[in-house]
Formats: sequence, C-alpha cells, structure tokens
Amino acid sequence: MQRLLYVISFTSDIELSKRFYRDGLGLTVGTDTPFWVDFAGDGAGLALLAMSRARSARSSCASRPRTSRRR
Repeated sequence: MQRLLYVISFTSDIELSKRFYRDGLGLTVGTDTPFWVDFAGDGAGLALLAMSRARSARSSCASRPRTSRRR
C-alpha cells in the first residue's frame, strides 16, 4: 500500500518557519538540522527544507504566470 509520508515546505527562513509550526501550532519537532526540520505526528508528516534566499527568489519568479506585452 502506498501512502503519503511527508508534505515538504521549502523555506528561505527555516528558523522562523520552525517557530511558527512548533510554537504557533504546537507541532512536535522530530529531526532538527540547519537544512531539514520535520515534525512528529500520526500519518503524514510535515517537513521544512531550507533554500537559499537567492534560489527561493528565482523559484517564486519562475512560478508566476507570464503576461504578454502589447506594443
């Protein structure tokens, strides 16, 4: 049987994101490294994956829909 293991959220500020999920929502931290944080729980887990700010900016620009320019 296949099942979802993790939902991964990419973040440029892993400490801020960790505080939100831990302190704000009350999730329990499992693994905690400078680039990966996951939260313990039943079923699918939530994980945070750190990205550099430059890479994060490029990713968000790439995901925006392009608009055509009229001359």
